[in-house]
Amino acid sequence: MQPPHRDLIAGIVDRQLLDRTGWDMPHELITLLWDGENIAFGTVAVIDTTIHPSMYSDVMMKLAHEAISDQVERSEPPTLYGFMLAVEAHAVATPKDDAPAAEHAQFQRDRLGRTFHQRPDAVEIASIWCVDVHRRMWTAMRRRPAPQVIEREFFPDVATPTGRVPGGTFVAGLRAAATAVAVALYGAPPPTGFLGSAARTPGVDVTRSPS
Repeated sequence: MQPPHRDLIAGIVDRQLLDRTGWDMPHELITLLWDGENIAFGTVAVIDTTIHPSMYSDVMMKLAHEAISDQVERSEPPTLYGFMLAVEAHAVATPKDDAPAAEHAQFQRDRLGRTFHQRPDAVEIASIWCVDVHRRMWTAMRRRPAPQVIEREFFPDVATPTGRVPGGTFVAGLRAAATAVAVALYGAPPPTGFLGSAARTPGVDVTRSPS
């Protein structure tokens, strides 16, 4: 499959971020469809607020398997191409290595307890993460004090030109979901140790709505 130009995906990532005009909007997982000429949104899954972010990878894999099944049942050339995650959060800078132990401990308590929003140094951000079946990733973020300023990054693969490897639960989940699609629908060889087919997680509920 010939992939869409990176700027085409970057454009819809920006548009999706700017379309979230309010704050405190629900987190959403969106499928992307590519027919070789046009990119479009597929399913929009609104993630239940009771689901902890550490479980988002399971939500992504659940939606990926459902979307793969839908495409297989249609017996048509596949169009499922990628996944986009829209989230809002309060961010706090990680304490420096030489910061007092009490500061590090408080940071960990706030992180694990999801209480960053109560800290005076927290900054509210809205961000979009997008990964396609070619393992490319786009990110876009805006901060509440300057909502029209978009900070963008593009990663052509796991290893970036600068050597920095994007990580974290959201990235891992999106990459696993996109890899599952690449293997199941496009015949890509599964990476060593890939367990995408075993990642189904019963009991994870999402509210599905049309795009």
